[in-house]
Amino acid sequence: MQHLVRPGGVFGAGFMMPAKRRPHVGQPYDRTHRMGMLLAARTSTSTDHF
Repeated sequence: MQHLVRPGGVFGAGFMMPAKRRPHVGQPYDRTHRMGMLLAARTSTSTDHF
């Protein structure tokens, strides 16, 4: 994933996955999907340090 991000850049993506769980207290319905997030960062290849 890091090779897809240019040096000094950040990549993010949100996604949904199927999940079968019982409802929590106060929720009248089952959850059928769970939301997830993916982040990738790549540091600069420069040798300069600030």
